[in-house]
Amino acid sequence: MMGHVDLLRHGALCGGVRYRGRMEEDLNAEGWQQMEQRWQQLKPDSEVIISSPLSRCAIPAQKWAKEKGIACVIMPEFQEMNYGAWEGMSKAEIEKAFPNMLAQWRTDPSSMQIPDAESLHDFRLRVLSGWQKIITAHAHQHVLLLTHSGVFRLILSQILGAELAALRHFRVQYAAWARLEHKKGEKMMLQAYQQGLSK
Repeated sequence: MMGHVDLLRHGALCGGVRYRGRMEEDLNAEGWQQMEQRWQQLKPDSEVIISSPLSRCAIPAQKWAKEKGIACVIMPEFQEMNYGAWEGMSKAEIEKAFPNMLAQWRTDPSSMQIPDAESLHDFRLRVLSGWQKIITAHAHQHVLLLTHSGVFRLILSQILGAELAALRHFRVQYAAWARLEHKKGEKMMLQAYQQGLSK
């Protein structure tokens, strides 16, 4: 019997596009609309919801779980990467304060370390530890996982066998969604690239 995981990134946030790892920020009106539209699409199949503890994921996750009468499990493993000195900064602000670093990050994040940030190695270990817990605990269920762009990219790179150097090459828009299927003893497969996701 197959298990499935729907990866879902949160919607647009108040305050515009910034590097937010552990920072809390509310979904804006557009973000809520994006999420509700996606939920209506994914709701029929969802049997359990897993969420990052950050409110932009956890609040809709808990709302939806209550609405459908299913479990919602908050897992810290699926928080976004801690961006350290970049937390809360826009692209322009990072480029001014840290010349040339953002371009390097977007080309090959494995070749650098953001000041005071979680290392990419530690981020990978944390996320994949959580991922293995999901696959083991919910082997025959259809899971909806609400998370962040960095986590989304890391899981996809793992499934597709891509190097960490290519992590930023996946474009993950707000409310992007991808469906994965897995069977015990077999390689996890990407069943579908869906809206908001490209390479």
